[in-house]
Amino acid sequence: MIATLKLVELKIEHGEPMTESEYKFFGGVRNFKRNYLRFVKAKEI
Repeated sequence: MIATLKLVELKIEHGEPMTESEYKFFGGVRNFKRNYLRFVKAKEI
């Protein structure tokens, strides 16, 4: 799961849009960053 989140993060950073399935699952870029990526970054070493 963490690898998937990091890949989506890289895609967003490079200016590529989220796929339709990513958008439906994560709820958009803002929700992705607030609800998923924030927790992963907090656990990074």
